[in-house]
Amino acid sequence: MSLNFIRNRNSWFIRGILILIAVAFIIGIGYNLSDFGAITEVPNRTAAQVNGEDVGLVNFYLMRDSLKRQFGQGGEIPEEYLNQINIIALNQLINLKLLAQKAKSLGFRVTNEELDEAIKSDPNFQVDGKFVGAERYKQFIEEGLKQDVGEFENSYRERLLAEKFAGFLDETALITEENLMDVYKRQNEKINLYYIMFSGSDYADSYTPSEDEIKLYYQKHKGELKTTEMRQIRYFTLGPETFEKNVQVSNDEINSYYNAYPEEFKSEDGKQTPLAEARKDIESKLKAQKAEVLREQFMSRLDNPEGGGAGLDAIAQEFSIATISESKPISISDDATDIPPMITRQAFGIDKGKATIIPVGASIWVVEVKEIVPPRERTFEEAKKEAAESLKREKSVQTARKKAEESIKKLKGVKNENLPAQAKKLGLDLKETGYFSRTEKAPKIDSQMVSSEAFELDPKAGVPTRIYDDGDKFYIISVKDVNIAGPENFAAVKDDLMDQELQKQRSQVIQKMIQDLRLQAEIVPNSKLFPSQG
Repeated sequence: MSLNFIRNRNSWFIRGILILIAVAFIIGIGYNLSDFGAITEVPNRTAAQVNGEDVGLVNFYLMRDSLKRQFGQGGEIPEEYLNQINIIALNQLINLKLLAQKAKSLGFRVTNEELDEAIKSDPNFQVDGKFVGAERYKQFIEEGLKQDVGEFENSYRERLLAEKFAGFLDETALITEENLMDVYKRQNEKINLYYIMFSGSDYADSYTPSEDEIKLYYQKHKGELKTTEMRQIRYFTLGPETFEKNVQVSNDEINSYYNAYPEEFKSEDGKQTPLAEARKDIESKLKAQKAEVLREQFMSRLDNPEGGGAGLDAIAQEFSIATISESKPISISDDATDIPPMITRQAFGIDKGKATIIPVGASIWVVEVKEIVPPRERTFEEAKKEAAESLKREKSVQTARKKAEESIKKLKGVKNENLPAQAKKLGLDLKETGYFSRTEKAPKIDSQMVSSEAFELDPKAGVPTRIYDDGDKFYIISVKDVNIAGPENFAAVKDDLMDQELQKQRSQVIQKMIQDLRLQAEIVPNSKLFPSQG
């Protein structure tokens, strides 16, 4: 089929997402619920309100499904990322709405002629390079996207407005030759560090706590040495086949689909596949589409307190589920079961006896908490071994820090060229990281602070007086050598650098604009889109 719109009904939104990425709406697993502001109730079929304007729930589902396809790339998405994808999807739509609102306030407009031209030239609405026509276009929107044409075109107009505004902001980017040379040098400069590491694990056997010391540690920390809260859950899953078995497809529906999309049933040589041969394929496709509608209706119970209040047994009876599984008591971090981590986390955020519906990939988990075993303080005998290990670990880290502090005092003022001899004299194990650039992590050193600050050190100043702390490891570092990039290859990479820096600057302008708009905006998301994260 030349027009693959029904099969991939999010296609125009994917294009929209790619445009947003191009103007640097950074998509990363870094958004969280605090990005939104107050979360409360909003009108039905609304994913959020932005300055009093609705973000449609249908658009949210389209954006969410597009992101799932991009992140999944044909594979299964880890359960722990699914809620983040919901958050990212809504953030994208909120950002789009904010840019469109700002564009309007500055006098930007998308005329009816511009909208009409954009839609007719959109490859998603073309067959063999030509617009499909008003009737087919209307049918695609209403049947493929399950949207009103007016609602769809309002969203499309907003995206065009945001693109216009982003294009205007792009024109403010400016990079000079001097800027480019600085970037070139920074990107190609490399550094090699001396380092001495003091690790708590190296001193683990240097201390054996007494019984009294362990008891004292237990008394101070027994609030931290409690047993873990445990929960036992009952659950079952509903897969796509559960909904498909309740779906019937009529001959009229099959015939209508075959007649509506004849180009889908043409072979490469242009011959039409007979209906009799295509019938089974069409029936399967229509069943899957109807089943998806039933699935969405079932999921909408999350938005309906009355519908969502049904017990697990009642839902099982509704879907003729004969077997309800029951877990052993589990902790929130338990990974020794077949229950996905996302389900476990959700189970620790719901009340006992209440069923909740959790989508995991193509399946829906229906979960109910059967029992809750609250944490309790352990007796000394129960916690003795853990308390002793914790005390040993604490003391070994203290010893490592003390050794580092003693050593840096003795190395104060030592120049880099004299450091190997002085370290040997003091019995210190001096090592080298090897060369690395600003964009790379310092080899052999766990501390991110070393990587970020290494290029700010003065090679002529000798050993810095700072100890770099990475939890149970402590580092003394000094610059051995800096490899400064020459201008020999600058001309060959200049154009690429210009593109990179322009894009980076445009990204920063767009990001700053969105941050400012969000700070001033009133954003009210639909709380039902984000069940408790446990």
